[in-house]
Amino acid sequence: MSRNPLALWTRVCLSALGLMCLVAVGARPAVAQQPAGGQVSDSVPMTLIVAVFPDQATAGQAMKQMASDQKAQVQSYAVVSKDANGKVKVKDHKSKKGAQGDRANTTINGAVALLGESPQQGGRDSTSGQKAGMSQSDASKVSAMLPPDNSAVLIVVPTTDTSPMDSALQKAHPTQMMDAEVVPVH
Repeated sequence: MSRNPLALWTRVCLSALGLMCLVAVGARPAVAQQPAGGQVSDSVPMTLIVAVFPDQATAGQAMKQMASDQKAQVQSYAVVSKDANGKVKVKDHKSKKGAQGDRANTTINGAVALLGESPQQGGRDSTSGQKAGMSQSDASKVSAMLPPDNSAVLIVVPTTDTSPMDSALQKAHPTQMMDAEVVPVH
């Protein structure tokens, strides 16, 4: 081994530089470990709120009467109605862009599918509930909530914002209302 202090110093610096490069390359998991398709997983806790009203006009008014700061928290919503034959129609539907909005939109679509099921189907096929990110128990409750000739408002918000939404919807006097936890679907 050489006793040349300059050669020893050069080896130490190069070793340290190499170690720093390895650490820097290894410290980029957000870029290196993104899911296929470039989509970033969203794990923000969210809640689906379902409020049932006797008619479409009242359901639509419930959304319109919300304060602007409450509307700002809504990731996705839909106003739906069920006719006398049990067919569910979406009257209004909007979602924010981004991972949270996409996940909320998936939840709304799954909940709409559940509302279209007959109560007898509610507990048998959990596909819609699972795709929506709901537990089997909540999916069964949602599927039984909307009777024919009624309308509903479905809203997905971050879990921390449910109380103001619940209060705003209660002012419109729904016949039924429930909150369901939305779990991230991977």
